[in-house]
Amino acid sequence: MHEKTLRPNGFLKQSVRLFYHTRYTGKGNPRNPGYLNDLKNDR
Repeated sequence: MHEKTLRPNGFLKQSVRLFYHTRYTGKGNPRNPGYLNDLKNDR
């Protein structure tokens, strides 16, 4: 499990801690989990 903190910026008022287990390398790249694109683009 990986952890990252997003700091406040133009979109965030306060820091947000993220936890994830799969690195996103970009759509169509080798070893990229395709289900992340499906979830992101499912509207």
